[in-house]
Amino acid sequence: DGKIQQIGSPTDIYNEPQNAFVADFIGESNIIPGIMKKDCLVNILGVDFECVDKGFSENEPVDVVIRPEDIKIVPADSGKIKATVDSCIFKGVHYEMIMKSDGYEWLVQSTKSEKIGDVVGIDVEPFEIVWMAIFVIVPIFMVIYFAFTDKSGAFTLDNIVKVGDYTETFVDSIALGAISTVICLVLGYPLALIFSRAKKHIQGTLVLLCMLPMWMNFLLRTYAWMTLLEKNGLINNFLELIGIGKLQMINTDGAIILGMVYNFLPFMIIPIYTVMQKTDHRLIEAAQDLGCNRWEVLRRVTLPLSIPGIVSGITMVFVPAASTFIISKMLGGGKMMIGDIIEMQIIGGANNLNLGAAISLVLMVLVLITMMFMNRFGDEDNEVGMI
Repeated sequence: DGKIQQIGSPTDIYNEPQNAFVADFIGESNIIPGIMKKDCLVNILGVDFECVDKGFSENEPVDVVIRPEDIKIVPADSGKIKATVDSCIFKGVHYEMIMKSDGYEWLVQSTKSEKIGDVVGIDVEPFEIVWMAIFVIVPIFMVIYFAFTDKSGAFTLDNIVKVGDYTETFVDSIALGAISTVICLVLGYPLALIFSRAKKHIQGTLVLLCMLPMWMNFLLRTYAWMTLLEKNGLINNFLELIGIGKLQMINTDGAIILGMVYNFLPFMIIPIYTVMQKTDHRLIEAAQDLGCNRWEVLRRVTLPLSIPGIVSGITMVFVPAASTFIISKMLGGGKMMIGDIIEMQIIGGANNLNLGAAISLVLMVLVLITMMFMNRFGDEDNEVGMI
């Protein structure tokens, strides 16, 4: 039977996971054994760090969770811990580095790269996450406030009731988002596997090529597909040239799905690749020594170990796909998806901020339910402290 590990807002779960499974499920983590010296002070590898946790017994052993983006790289003499850079891979928007210190590997994400073999300092400033909480939690509370009030500010449930008028749009949006997510998974998993099996110096190039289209403006990328798919576009002109004739490709559900897959495919590839890239290759060698062929290694070793990446990829693709509005407007011939309804209510002609907030809130709840459902993958139950 499944077991709910933790219930809370995405921000709370990310910043304060209750156990190692939750910490590793929502994003990537460094999980290092430590000792809670007292409230808000934990000892890691013999060094005291400030943290945000309270309520532990003095000198209680814990698993300390440190997010890769919370680690600061400083000169070796300035850091609390010295580490040696073991690998550095460009991931499109940041560099992902593995650093080794006292037998432990640290996953670090930074916009600046470090040379492999260099000795650097590692430091953590936990209270910087307060700013992130402000910029996430405050907007959520604003959405909740407007969803349950009218234009005069009085409490009402009318907005929530009116959301039912858009049930069909919700269903269409979720269906198209789900189809796009499945296609991204089918295409993205083999690509992530190819990336992870490539030589180290080639992996960075492959990831760069994967992320390169993301450097172009989202609207321009979608406009490019309009040029390709329209009645007198490049694809139809080619089909007519070879005798097949022109096809109706633009202003269809297929065009919307194509636009989603093109724009969100990197969000599926990168999380899966990241997990695969960290897989201990000795496990694969052991499976081969025990007689497993390539298919059995994939099915029994690679696939189970890559589940966290698959879950992250599904979440990162499904959420924007189900709520998009530009793609459906440009490639779907005005087909209304839930994102279009929200955009129309808030900044469009409807000018009904309260109803738009209510629709956004319902969509948010559906996404959270989906994430809670996905949360049943895994069963680790270790106590952790969060820096």
